[in-house]
Order: sequence, then C-alpha cells, then structure tokens
Amino acid sequence: GYLNMQVVSAVLTSTFSSSSATFVDSGLNVSITPSATSSKILVLVQTNGSSASGGGTYVNLVRGSTDILLGDAATGMIQCSGGSENAGSEYENIHFALTYLDSPSIPATPVAINYKTQVRSRNTNAFYVNRQQTESSGRAARIPSTITCIEIGA
Repeated sequence: GYLNMQVVSAVLTSTFSSSSATFVDSGLNVSITPSATSSKILVLVQTNGSSASGGGTYVNLVRGSTDILLGDAATGMIQCSGGSENAGSEYENIHFALTYLDSPSIPATPVAINYKTQVRSRNTNAFYVNRQQTESSGRAARIPSTITCIEIGA
C-alpha cells in the first residue's frame, strides 16, 4: 500500500495582474523535500483568473522550470493546464482546479522540489489573479489561491 508521508501547502491572498502574452510566475508556489527516492507527489491547485474583455487567462502547473501538466500541442492553440476566454463580463472570474500526480526524479539525497503556477494572457489584454477585472463594492470579490503537495510513498 501507499503512505502519505508529508503535506505542505501555501495560500496566496494577494492579487496579481499583468498583460504578458507569455507565462509569468503568479506568486503561488510551494516547496517539498521528498523523504524517499521512490516517492510521488500529488499536487492540488485551486486558483482563479479574470481578464479584460477580448482577453483570456491561462494557467500552467510548473515543477522547477518544467511545465508538467499540458494539453496536446496543436497549431494556433495555447498549450496550458487550464484556460478561459472572457465572454464580455468585467465581473467574470474563472476557477481553475488542477490535480496532478507527479513522479519526479529524486536523487539519493533528496532536495527540495518547487511547484508553482504561471499565468498569461491570450493577447496583451490585462488579466488578474485572485480578483475580477472591475472591482466595485458589492459586485466583486477577492478570492484566495492554494497549492498543496502530498508526498506519497510505497
């Protein structure tokens, strides 16, 4: 059977915005140092995004500097872990729930492994994390993001 060997988690409550059309760090990250070379890491992410009308918000799950949860490559498509286009509402906020069982290469003397999310826009329109595009009293919310890593060993 498998054992849950350790759990680490991080919460991001601050907001983030950018108009980058390439993936940039969102500020949501966590590090875990496995206790065995055969361990697997279950990564659970809850995050959210909003974008200006005509834009989109896309998110990637990254280990170190490697994207680890991507859709298939296709001409003209953004390869990512999750994404959404803005349908025109300035109050739209899309929830992304990512779950991935990672099998990283762990050396004999384990070192910390960093997991994080990166985000980008479809074009150069602004996008937002942990908030909506427009913030007005009673019509918008501040929403936290979380990332949790669970080490699973045999």
